[in-house]
Amino acid sequence: MLTQAKIDALIGFAIKARRIALGETILIKAREGKCRLVLLANDASEGTQKKFLDKLGYYQCSTLTYGTKESLGNLLNKEAVSALAILDNNIAKQIEKIAKVGD
Repeated sequence: MLTQAKIDALIGFAIKARRIALGETILIKAREGKCRLVLLANDASEGTQKKFLDKLGYYQCSTLTYGTKESLGNLLNKEAVSALAILDNNIAKQIEKIAKVGD
């Protein structure tokens, strides 16, 4: 199975388990210590990327640049999503492990 397909499957599992957050909710979850991993779209604006990277770095939440806004949106049946947070520790660890192996 391809790296992207494995990560997409794990994201799908997190979505079904309702262990994700989108938009400004990501920053709230990070502040609460519930955010485990944030996936930022490659084509998110520089301002969006900077805002998330700065704040998530402060809250010590891992980030991974993954896919496009459209590909992340497709996983959620939405048009475009710039950032998606995984709130489940085990799923986040598995995604990070697969991403490192795929590099």
